[in-house]
Amino acid sequence: MKLISDRLKNGEKPIGTFLNLGSQTAAECVAIAGMDYFIVDLEHSPFGLAEAADCIRMAKLKGISPLIRIPEISRANILKHLDVGAEGIIIPGLKTREEAEKIVEYGKYTPLGSRGFCPTRVCEFGYGDAFANGILEYTRKTNEETMLIPQCETLECLADIENIVSVEGISGIFIGPFDLSLAMGIPAQFDRPEFKEAITKVLTVCHEKNKPVFIFAPNKETARLRLEQGFDSVTVNGDLNVMTEAYMEIVKSIRA
Repeated sequence: MKLISDRLKNGEKPIGTFLNLGSQTAAECVAIAGMDYFIVDLEHSPFGLAEAADCIRMAKLKGISPLIRIPEISRANILKHLDVGAEGIIIPGLKTREEAEKIVEYGKYTPLGSRGFCPTRVCEFGYGDAFANGILEYTRKTNEETMLIPQCETLECLADIENIVSVEGISGIFIGPFDLSLAMGIPAQFDRPEFKEAITKVLTVCHEKNKPVFIFAPNKETARLRLEQGFDSVTVNGDLNVMTEAYMEIVKSIRA
């Protein structure tokens, strides 16, 4: 199984989607469809850690990278979701460099942070070969592979993006276009010059720091556009929306 961090290092442009249904069957279907990763959405969805863990187990079986969007910054939110096997954490609503530093403190082992160590599901509870080369090598490798990705969707983050993305241990940035445009007072007006300027700024700053930029795309047309614009990864829609829209189209076609 190829990690999403390795795909990005190799210059690939991974394609993913959100999981809002909390279903391991949905996770399996997304993998079968050929997606490179999914993001279990714990910010906006009515389920929690147990369902996320089930989706991650399915991801490992099907060879797709599992990420989790947590509801807010806290030690427990970051630690527990990494311990069940998420390859990375998406953090919404970031505003300051200090918050970015907290994310690294909670999500990376020493010397980058102070993530708590315990042989949990992510390392087969200590009974696999994760520690074959010792715990220090395990924590070094885990630090290298674990992605911590704040979302740029506030005016504060946009204004201080260079300082935020400069924090060692922050893996990249995920642009949330809907919340960012809302914060800018131009909700969902993605063709406005000021919005285009904002996302270009984030892209430019991150690439200067050699860090990837993810962005949400509501449809395949927008996804293609964002990749053409130089974004490193697109997260296209979500299982709930794709299913609903597919059924709406079926009903519409039958009743036409």
